[in-house]
Amino acid sequence: VVLDLIAHASEQLLIVSFAAYKVPDLVRAIGEAVGRGASVRMVLEAAEESSGALTHDASKAFAALGGAVEFYVWPLECRPAGVPATLRAKALVADARAAFISSANLTGSALDHNLELGILVRGGPVPRRLADHFSSLIGAGTLRRVG
Repeated sequence: VVLDLIAHASEQLLIVSFAAYKVPDLVRAIGEAVGRGASVRMVLEAAEESSGALTHDASKAFAALGGAVEFYVWPLECRPAGVPATLRAKALVADARAAFISSANLTGSALDHNLELGILVRGGPVPRRLADHFSSLIGAGTLRRVG
């Protein structure tokens, strides 16, 4: 589902995940989407903000894409004070017309081997509302661009 949505995106992709690694097919597909003219925003957890749950930034899995992709994080100073808070959302929105909301991180195991659950929504208000929600978090500074 993830690769299919990316393959059909022509305008914009929003990809949100906690962890990401060992996903060469995903990197290739995103690169092809960029080549078609799609803008790509990725909201990924950073090791520093993960309270020790990650040993490396999730964005490192996509280093081959260079500056072709916009990376965002949820900085510690924007999270609730005094309680551990982690970016656990996993979603992909293509052209604000299709959304995949899933339990799967962007890892080789999650995408190819684990038993994960997700829902694909094509059309209707959900994909647009999800894209708009993350755009508003970016606009408000809750999510900050890195790199």
